[in-house]
Amino acid sequence: MTLSVDDSNVDRYGKTIAYCSNWWSKKHHKSIWGQNVLAITIKIGDIVIPLNTRLVSKKGRGNTDKPSLFIAMIQEVLDFLDAEGIDIRKYPITFDSWYGSKKLVNILSDLGFVSILVHGKSNYVMTIGNKTEKLSVHKKTIHLQSKQWGCDKPVCRVQATSPTFGECPVLFFLDMGKGRTLLVFGKPLRTCEALKIWSQHHGIEHFWRQTKSSLNLSDMSLQSTQGAYSGIGIKVMGYLMLLQISILERRTFHQIQLELTGQRQMLLEIMTHFHELNLKEP
Repeated sequence: MTLSVDDSNVDRYGKTIAYCSNWWSKKHHKSIWGQNVLAITIKIGDIVIPLNTRLVSKKGRGNTDKPSLFIAMIQEVLDFLDAEGIDIRKYPITFDSWYGSKKLVNILSDLGFVSILVHGKSNYVMTIGNKTEKLSVHKKTIHLQSKQWGCDKPVCRVQATSPTFGECPVLFFLDMGKGRTLLVFGKPLRTCEALKIWSQHHGIEHFWRQTKSSLNLSDMSLQSTQGAYSGIGIKVMGYLMLLQISILERRTFHQIQLELTGQRQMLLEIMTHFHELNLKEP
């Protein structure tokens, strides 16, 4: 079981839709006009469940940075689950590089989280051995080793010191042909354990992909704050319904969509066939 945190942009074209601003898009490699939605998910086996979603604001009194917004969201999740007698603090939590900061790590540690993994930015400056450079420079000199115990990819583990994070283990590894880094905080983890945990981070990307492509998140264009959150809420409930059907029927979201599309087409054909003609009155 792994918790993951990430945000996603929703393209918008209307000028009266709430929470719209210019956001940097990794997909388009430029700023786009739209909404930014932050989410916390938990992955249990192959099942990804959203725990909290929130629209990010750049304007007004609700304007706050994403890490601070996340802290408020995770506190809501903890309060809700604690009331039900469920403790998720013992499970690891993963972040994209955008959220990396010593302040965030300290707050999560104070809340009781024991394993915190952050994807490393290439421009993080760290001291490894006697060399202080950006991680992008260290990547060129670090020698990755294959067939390490329990690891399915070339990897190298080093102890590094950073003015931002202090001292922490850093994993250099090869993923899909690209060199990546992973910062590990909290209790000591074997290299294979850390890589296994990080491999679960794609679960939140699966959640965003399904809400945006399968459920067409951008099609909801309701005005006002209530409308914006209603649009997000409807799509999240739709995701949970599809997830329940997927578990019961043992089918993927795409297979369920194809089945529903076929049934809808069949229903239309039946309705057309038995539809009574309305003769015009003379």
